[in-house]
Amino acid sequence: MIRTCIEKKILIGLLSVVLVVSGCPTAQQWFQIAGALLPIVGQTYLQFYGFARGGTDAADVALVQTLTTAGQDIMNRVGGLVQTYQTNKGTDTITQINALLAQAQKDADAFLADAQIKNSAKFAQYSAFAQAILADIQDIIAIVPIVVTPPATARGQVTVVEKTSLPAARTFEGVFKARLASLPK
Repeated sequence: MIRTCIEKKILIGLLSVVLVVSGCPTAQQWFQIAGALLPIVGQTYLQFYGFARGGTDAADVALVQTLTTAGQDIMNRVGGLVQTYQTNKGTDTITQINALLAQAQKDADAFLADAQIKNSAKFAQYSAFAQAILADIQDIIAIVPIVVTPPATARGQVTVVEKTSLPAARTFEGVFKARLASLPK
């Protein structure tokens, strides 16, 4: 009786792992959600650049252009990798996605730290864009799996992909669009 209960628990645990690894729709939804969100982030970058171009300070515009050009490039590359992952579910692809998202986050953080915008009203508007971009990137990072490699002393040397929970991610598209709509035009 006890042995049967233990065997059932082990079987249930193994079945759960198999469903996650084998492509169960719940486990694979992260790339569908990320694929829908990336264009919205790209639009935020475009709107930021368009807004900055309306300013008169060429140095400010150049600073924003640097951030937005790099950000759009990163989002396009992440989008390509998300598509690649759909056909080739390698951990290298996930590692590349996470590295690119971390770079976009670092760039937006650096923009906020390094911006020398003299007009305080303009700085507040630029900060709103950078904060919205950061929030979008952080939300995408929250749904993309992470790759965990056991220490060299562990047996098996297997790389494990941990899936993050997706319940709230279904509402991200509306949240991203609301952030974008709230920004200056």
